[in-house]
Amino acid sequence: MKRKSTDLLEKKKEKRVLSLSLRPKTLEDLIGQDEMVNQIRNQFRTRLPHFFIISGPVGSGKTSLARIIALCIQLGKYESLTLGSNDWDIYKKFDIVEINAANQTGVDSIRAIIEKCRFKPMLPSKAKIVILDESHMLTAAAQNCLITETEDVADHVFFIFCTSTLGKIIPALKRRATHLLPKPLNADSVKQLVSFAAQEAEWKSDITEFLTVINEHDISAPGVILACAERFFSGINAKESVVLSDSGAIDAFQLAKRVASGDWQNSASYLSQITKGDIFSVKLCVLGYLKAILLKSSGEKAINLSRAILVISESSPDDSACIASLIASICLACEHLGPKVRRIVGVKT
Repeated sequence: MKRKSTDLLEKKKEKRVLSLSLRPKTLEDLIGQDEMVNQIRNQFRTRLPHFFIISGPVGSGKTSLARIIALCIQLGKYESLTLGSNDWDIYKKFDIVEINAANQTGVDSIRAIIEKCRFKPMLPSKAKIVILDESHMLTAAAQNCLITETEDVADHVFFIFCTSTLGKIIPALKRRATHLLPKPLNADSVKQLVSFAAQEAEWKSDITEFLTVINEHDISAPGVILACAERFFSGINAKESVVLSDSGAIDAFQLAKRVASGDWQNSASYLSQITKGDIFSVKLCVLGYLKAILLKSSGEKAINLSRAILVISESSPDDSACIASLIASICLACEHLGPKVRRIVGVKT
C-alpha cells in the first residue's frame, strides 16, 4: 500500500494525515475486501453496470472505491482494473463529477445534473460519471427523478451512489443498481492496516495495546481505524485515541432527544446500530442532554430526570456486556421519563 518515491512532491504527500496518504488508489489496496474485489472484476469482464450503489458505515472506503471505479471506466481498463500514479495525475481532467448530496437534496439540483449528462463527454473522457456522496440525503422526489435515468441510461452515463444508510434509498433505485458492500475488517485485516499505518508514520514502538483497544471497541472501518491510529502515533494513549473517535453511525443527539421524551420505541431503533466504539460518545451525549434539561426543571420532572441520569451513569463501559448494559439503562431511563398511565379504580383497561 505504501508508495515510495524520490520525487519531492511525493515525499510531501507522504507527510499528509494517514487517512489521505494511505487512501486506496487501486483495487489491490483494499485490505480485507477480496470477495468484493472479485465481484467487481467479474462484473467488469461480463456486463459493465451503469449504476452502482456502494453502501457501508462511515470510513468504510465508499468514496475511494467510487473514484477507483470511475477512473477505470474513463481509462477503459475493464480487464486489468489496475491503476498507477500517472493515471491519478490526470483524474481531474476527466468528466467525473463528485457531488455531496447533503448539499443538493432537491429535485431542481438533480434535474440540472441529468440535463448535463445528456451531452456526450469531451476528450479525454470516455464517459460522464456522477458520484453522489451521502446519496441517502436526497429527497424521495429527487430520487424518483433518477428512476428513468438509471434504467434507460445512455451508454456514456454512469451513476455511483455512496451511502451509509441504504434503507433511505427508494426501492425502485435499489432494484436497478449493482450493489457493492465493503466488509468490516476482521482482526487480521485490522492488524495489517495498522502495521501499514505504523510504517507510514515511522512508528517504532509496539502497537499491541492499540490493536487490543481497537478490537475491544469493535472498530472495523478503515478510515476510522486510521483516524484513531493518527492520534495514537501522535502520543495519545491507546484508549483515548479510540474513544475520541467520532465513528458511529448513530446520531447521538437525536437519540438523546428521544430518551428525554421517554420514547423507547424510537430510541431502540437508533440503538439497533450501536457498536462498542459508539458507547462512550453516546453515553456522554445522552447524559449531557439530560443534565441540561434537569438544570431547568423542578418537581416531579426533575426527580424523574435525576433517576434517568443515575440509571444511565451506572451502566459500566468496561464490562463484557457493555452494549447490552447501556441499552438496558436507556430503556429504564425512558420508563422514568415517559408519560405515566394513570389507572382509575374500577375501570378496566
